[in-house]
Amino acid sequence: MKKAIRITVTALVLILGLLFVLRCCLVADKSVLSDPVVTDALRAAWSDGEAVTTSVERIDREMSENGYFCAYGLWVCEEASEVQVTVRWNDSAATYTDMEKGHEYTFHLLNETTGETYPATAVGKTDRFMYHYRHLVVPGVVIGAEDQISVVMELRDGYEDTQVVKYALQPLIEKRLPSSVRKALVAK
Repeated sequence: MKKAIRITVTALVLILGLLFVLRCCLVADKSVLSDPVVTDALRAAWSDGEAVTTSVERIDREMSENGYFCAYGLWVCEEASEVQVTVRWNDSAATYTDMEKGHEYTFHLLNETTGETYPATAVGKTDRFMYHYRHLVVPGVVIGAEDQISVVMELRDGYEDTQVVKYALQPLIEKRLPSSVRKALVAK
């Protein structure tokens, strides 16, 4: 009898440990929808085959100010005046903001230096377990070297949550487009 209890407890501890590791891996997964998507503006900038695409390699803050979402995978194409970024939020954001589960949040980009806001359009969407991912495209954005750029999640009744994705004086690092995106641009 003691052996059966010991085996059951050991199995339970192993299962809980495995679930914990799985949850940690999901939280750390920044690969979902992180590549840029081909847009008309990106295709036009690439028409000469040499679009200059830059991105911030690492977004310093892991989460937004209030912890409702995180942004990653920032791509800035200066020639196309376009920014692409991926956002992720948990089901619990709806609970904490008194919204219905499955509510589709609105995002925009804010240039904190100039005060300009740019509406974002979700062009990619996926859901994994309790996480919701949206790949956002923001056209018409010009980012200066000294600009501080934030992604803003509109929650409800004028309440917003913000995450800085580029600090003032943080350099944009030139990064080559992934091969799958380059192939899609050439294929037209």
